[in-house]
Amino acid sequence: MVYRDFCGSDVAQSVVIFNMKKNQKKLKGAVRLAIQPPTNNCSSHAWHELAALLESKQTLTLVIGAGIHKVLHHDDPKIYESCLLLSSWLGLLSNTFPHFVHSKSPSLSWELCIQADSSKLSAKAREMSYMRKVRELVATAEEPVLRSHYFDARVARVLKSQKISDIVSLNFDLIAEQLLSKSGADRSTLSQKTKTSERHRKVGSKRIWHPHGDRGRIDLMHLGLRQYGLVIKPVEAARRKFKEWERKQKDKSKSPFSSKEPSNWIDLMIGHHLIFIGCSLDFSEWDMWFALVNRWRNYAIPKNKRYEPKTFVLTTGKNHKHLPSQFLRLDAPKYEDGWKWLGDMLNKSTDGRG
Repeated sequence: MVYRDFCGSDVAQSVVIFNMKKNQKKLKGAVRLAIQPPTNNCSSHAWHELAALLESKQTLTLVIGAGIHKVLHHDDPKIYESCLLLSSWLGLLSNTFPHFVHSKSPSLSWELCIQADSSKLSAKAREMSYMRKVRELVATAEEPVLRSHYFDARVARVLKSQKISDIVSLNFDLIAEQLLSKSGADRSTLSQKTKTSERHRKVGSKRIWHPHGDRGRIDLMHLGLRQYGLVIKPVEAARRKFKEWERKQKDKSKSPFSSKEPSNWIDLMIGHHLIFIGCSLDFSEWDMWFALVNRWRNYAIPKNKRYEPKTFVLTTGKNHKHLPSQFLRLDAPKYEDGWKWLGDMLNKSTDGRG
């Protein structure tokens, strides 16, 4: 019997060849997928790598950014307005500050806007005041977005997949938690951790982490360059704890890197397979890049390469060209297509039944 793979080519059931960069590996048993995008619009390498990973029954961590809100239809003006607030720094900051100062770096824009404030308050007091405004804007924008059935269909299907163990949200909104609760999972429960790096919510079996904080605690939200700079130290502290755990595993002759229960979002960045969706991965997000650099350094020794987890990014066209080769590009003609293909893959069991 012959199945049709998701790039449109015929694949024999007995063998599927996955192009693993320099070395091609032959895997017994075809991965039965229902995804069939046009051949000329599909970069098959990264999608095949992801299929192989899912076939091995390993779980992944989803890293979501503001771009997840761009999959919405904009027929409803209120949903469109809310989408602008949640999907872009420009939309959020221009509605937060009476005198918006534009910069190529969103985190620098935040600092410049605080300085442009003519009040007699200190910089810290001004910042807290604007953070309260951000929280109000985000909370208000969530409700109309959650009313969109289209949003539910595209996004919730990916988030609720059993192949996703953790979600790292770079957003201040709590839409991921609410979508999971709406889809039949338990209500979200907040951990009692006080550090932003360790603080997370749990919905069913999934943990949702917010490295930059969320609207629930304005004192833990990271918006400007100063706040991003202050979180570098906790990232390094978490890396050292990870290395301590790693050395103990080696002493016990166990396979390193793969079995650690995450105590913070940095553990996920270092030791888990990642899929970035809706993330611009701006270089001003120092904490994220610092964690990723630690991830790559951790597997620099040749003998450790076989343990190195995969890093995927859902993208289209010329987007994400600034990313290094460690990112495997899940290319799609449009992001809507990419969401659908990814949802199909994540919710397709290996025996061919959805």
